[in-house]
Amino acid sequence: MSPICWARTDAEQPLNIAYDPGTQRLFVTDQGLENIRAYQAKSIPGFASKNPGNRVLVLDANTGQPLRSIATDAGPMGILLDAPRQRLYVTNRAAGKLSVYDARSYALLQTLDLPTHPNSLAVDAQRNVLYVSIKNGEKDPKGSPESVARVQF
Repeated sequence: MSPICWARTDAEQPLNIAYDPGTQRLFVTDQGLENIRAYQAKSIPGFASKNPGNRVLVLDANTGQPLRSIATDAGPMGILLDAPRQRLYVTNRAAGKLSVYDARSYALLQTLDLPTHPNSLAVDAQRNVLYVSIKNGEKDPKGSPESVARVQF
């Protein structure tokens, strides 16, 4: 095994990551939740937030250098790169939305409303289907079953 190395980023709340082997890019969700920011300010001496989060940070996988910051809806969580289609899917947990970006230009192509808290993602490329797990929220009945959304593309 080779030694571990890392690069610091300006992501304050990095959560999930997708890797593009073709372009050597990393896509990192940076949540931007206010309750986490308040915790950081209270528990990290001298902490001052320098970015609002609610974005996908694009990094060069070899150097860790930032390439782009892509604005998202509130609370980006899950991220999935569909490299053959050059689509980047991002669940925005706090907003209850799924964002679809062009992975080359970073342009927002589509935003879909989903129930409560969209979470993780999986793609069935052969059937052109994207699956999104949906977690219950505070307004959902206690003990109600959670769900999976099926998005045909």
